[in-house]
Amino acid sequence: MSIKTPLEVSRAVEQGRKCLADLHEFWKLLAPTIRIMVVDDEKTFCDYLMEVLKHIFAGRKYELMTAFSGEQALALMENQKVDLLFLDLRMPKAQGDGVSVLERMDKNQTVVLIVTGIEGESPEIIRARELGYVNIIRKTDLYSDLCIIFGKGERQCHGC
Repeated sequence: MSIKTPLEVSRAVEQGRKCLADLHEFWKLLAPTIRIMVVDDEKTFCDYLMEVLKHIFAGRKYELMTAFSGEQALALMENQKVDLLFLDLRMPKAQGDGVSVLERMDKNQTVVLIVTGIEGESPEIIRARELGYVNIIRKTDLYSDLCIIFGKGERQCHGC
């Protein structure tokens, strides 16, 4: 199967057929530089995730952006393409939660990894799944899950 769209990437990752690190041809089609956005209302978490991503994407061309609300993320995405979006679903400190971003964005243009502190099945997680977004990472498992998703072993990710 040839993977050509971000939605197909998300489905392949969810079904365990591929890790994102193996999809070099797909990333080349997107752009020579991968544009990554982190959306969370907690600055300390954004900073932490940005550091982890710098280690994971070491040796590749990438741009990292942050948004601290759903509204800010949507405004940034109107002006520039985002290839990979890390999105918190519940952002009580901000205007516009993650679900509103999922409802209003074009899911065929961006690979979305939901990063949440929500435990169990919440209305936000259920709605995200209804919209077709199934790649959900718990913040408590973030480091190890990202190493697996991006094809990095613990040794390669060590020090994040």
